[in-house]
Formats: sequence, structure tokens, C-alpha cells
Amino acid sequence: CSSDLGFKIGIDYQTVRAFGGEQGHGLRLWVSKELDGKGLPRGLTETRLPDDPVQLDFSVLWDDNLNRAREDAEKLSDRIHSLTASKRLVFPFTERTRGTLTGFLSGDKAYTYSGYDRAGGGVQGELQYRTSAEFDAVTFALNGRAVFEDFASDIRSGKRYSFGINARQSWTDRIDAFVAVTRNFRDARSIVFDGRDTSARFNLDYALGQHSSFYAGGEYRRGDQVTTAPASLSYAALAKAWVADDVYGAAGLRAYRYDARTRIWTVGFNYAVGPRDSIDFSWRQAVSTPTTLITNPLYNSAGSSYRANQFSLAYLLRF
Repeated sequence: CSSDLGFKIGIDYQTVRAFGGEQGHGLRLWVSKELDGKGLPRGLTETRLPDDPVQLDFSVLWDDNLNRAREDAEKLSDRIHSLTASKRLVFPFTERTRGTLTGFLSGDKAYTYSGYDRAGGGVQGELQYRTSAEFDAVTFALNGRAVFEDFASDIRSGKRYSFGINARQSWTDRIDAFVAVTRNFRDARSIVFDGRDTSARFNLDYALGQHSSFYAGGEYRRGDQVTTAPASLSYAALAKAWVADDVYGAAGLRAYRYDARTRIWTVGFNYAVGPRDSIDFSWRQAVSTPTTLITNPLYNSAGSSYRANQFSLAYLLRF
């Protein structure tokens, strides 16, 4: 069977009989999709999207420092598979103002450390104001977001809230810019995973052509950070709170919450494989440094930074 999204799904059954009475059976479930419509007559498919499409994001993320440890010997890595479904509604108010409301459901599945398995959902809203109808006019927005997360790790489950302001502008017909300042809150079942931080970020998108774009961005955060590591006097000297981390079981690792400055850089590439879907590659690096200065020589490693890299491959689909 086939769908109007370009997918084809089928089931094949095969049986083989050979001399000597030997028999073989096979059952195959397959899914296929045309990745590009170049060269096809325009009338073959309907490509117009609904006014408010549903978006599905399938991604695989590789993290080389999952526990945010400082020492190389303490760093743990994993692969996380994610699925997110979201839908946005737009509410025009005047010629220059409108509201948007996005609801979403998401889930993560970790390959090694199942305590990071997560199911969540939430809502995000924006009140947008565009200064004029000119091409390069700036659009300002007030935004808010609320998310509930249920982790396999009981101490991580809880709620996240954020609110802030942002602005976006088209600099040329190929370059779009975005900046935002956000205040973030987290309330978890353990006080170690409660958190407050303020972030400032920017992003630039550059359209390479009709089917692809390159993007890059940076973010600065100041506030609560959590590291999981073996019991350590240096971490204890920094920590506002700590708890045994249930993700790592018999390893006996502790999660420490402390105040830090964090810098995050992201670069990525997006390629449209069809009118409704695209593939996205990105690399993100975070460097976080505690803000507390420890002068006791017994804790001389307490001021060092951690570094983490994330590599992501995603398939984005709208229908």
C-alpha cells in the first residue's frame, strides 16, 4: 500500500522447497520512500502542506560526555534515539501581531544507560509583533514554555518552565538571524536536579540553495549545572546539593549540582529530500566552568571545566 506522503509499505512471504524434503520460509516487512521528486511530472503528487502541519522528528544523538564529568577517565558516552511529534497553531490578531501555540510529545531511548529513557510533553506559546511589512523588518516576540518529563531515573523526573524574549530578522534573501534571552526553571523529584539559569543565544541560517541550508549558533548560560562522578572532595566543595545517581546503579556515582558558566556552540546542515521532509546533521559542543573559586589546594581541580560533544542525525517530516 502507499500513502500521499510518498511512503510505500509492503509484506512479502516466501517459501522454498528443495530436494531431500528441505523447506525454507521467509517473511519481510518493508518501507520505501522516494527521496527526491526531481524529473517527475508535477501532477503526479499533491505536495501542498496543510496550513498547520504536524511535524515528526526522528533523531539519533551521540554524546561523548553524558554525565558531564571533568576528567577523561570519568566520562561516559551513549547513543540516544528520539521521536518528537508537534503541531503549531497560529492566531492572527492584527496586521502586525499574532500568537502561536505549539503542543508536542516526545520520547528518548538510550542505548546503554536506560535511566535516561524519557517520555515527555508540553506546550509553547509566543506573542509576536512585526515592526513593518518590509522584507528586513524585525519580528519581536514574548515566549513561554512548559514541559513535563518522566524519566526512568526517578530523581530526574519533573517539570521545566521558561519564559523570555526573542527577535528574528532576514538580513538578505539567504541569511536569517535570531537572538533570544530566556530564564529557565526546573523542578524535579530530587533537589539536585532542580535548577535555575539564564541564557542568551543567537543563530544564523544561510540558504545554500533551494534544497539545503547551513546554520550556526552560540549560547551562554549562567546558573545551575549537574555533574555525575565518583565521590570527590572537589565536587563536594562546589556542590549546593548531591545525591546518589540511580542511572548508574552499582557504580556508586554521585550527582552534584553547582553554579557554572556554560558556553555552547552549534553548527549544522539541513538538506530537503522532498517537499515535506529533510535530513539534518549537527554538531554541538558545550564547555562549562564552575563559578565558585576554591583556594584550598586539596581541591585544586575544582575550578576546571568539563567539555561535551553531541553529534546528531535527524529526519524531519511534515504532513
